[in-house]
Amino acid sequence: MTGAELGARFTGLDGALSVGGGPWWMHKDRELVFDSEFGGTVFRGQSHRVGLELELRWAPLPWAWLATDLFYTHARLKARDGWEISFDAVYLNVLGPTAYQVVEQTQALSSPPLRHGGHPHESIPEGSAHVALTGEYFLSLKQHTFEIDRIDDAPIGNYNRLAFNVQKATADSRDVVSDHVGHSIALHGTASKTGEESVDFVIRFDEEMAYSNCGPNEDAGVLAEGAQAEAQMTFHFDHIFGDFEEGPPDPEDPDTVNHLAIGFSPFADLATDGTLDIDQDALVQQITGATFLQLIDAVRTLGHSGEAHCHLD
Repeated sequence: MTGAELGARFTGLDGALSVGGGPWWMHKDRELVFDSEFGGTVFRGQSHRVGLELELRWAPLPWAWLATDLFYTHARLKARDGWEISFDAVYLNVLGPTAYQVVEQTQALSSPPLRHGGHPHESIPEGSAHVALTGEYFLSLKQHTFEIDRIDDAPIGNYNRLAFNVQKATADSRDVVSDHVGHSIALHGTASKTGEESVDFVIRFDEEMAYSNCGPNEDAGVLAEGAQAEAQMTFHFDHIFGDFEEGPPDPEDPDTVNHLAIGFSPFADLATDGTLDIDQDALVQQITGATFLQLIDAVRTLGHSGEAHCHLD
């Protein structure tokens, strides 16, 4: 890992005002993350981050301080073919996220019954307490982590599995961006590579997926009396573009990051004057058949809970 930070601080108004901050950057050849299926830490590929920090402290009165800290971070993904991808926006439309318990034997439901209450998932085991967010959510994934919604008065328990659908956005999807109605996934960003013209891209997919049995994700979903818990949906776009540091895919190991990844080169080849705006209908016409099928297979594996995989129904 290499990195650097440059900072400065200003103090004025007889010490009542203090302003500090500065830019920083960091490069990691490999990142160490927790893999819940493996049961330990595993390595992932290169990452590049730049950021800015700002700190403000002001004492309007001798006994009162006002303080705030602001942080901005910009990260890039390095695809398996060496293209560095920076996302400006990542959108994905989900339906009916549902957290549930996998139980050893049938257990009583709370009253009133929660089974299949307003969500589309029929694969939840009989007798499993579960809670669902009904409706469609058009998510902006550029945020690192954020809350979609919450359910009050949920029964206590270990909600160790997650189910959700990815489907085409409609006008009724919460927070939908009108340009992406009719699409399930939209990627906005810029890709660059030494010796190549950079590409500003918008890539839209129409693929629809039903995920179930996502997890377990460490201790996420453990709900105690009077406490709060969270169920986590995550989406791994390195499955599409790959990871440069992982090298060529291993055809004998479908669990490797680059197994289905096509990199960014097939998209770059479609750009005109450094711009690409394309949807899935056009992709199927312009990318070779085998590569397109591999791309769609990769898209279908995006859904996870933390690092834990999902079953694709």
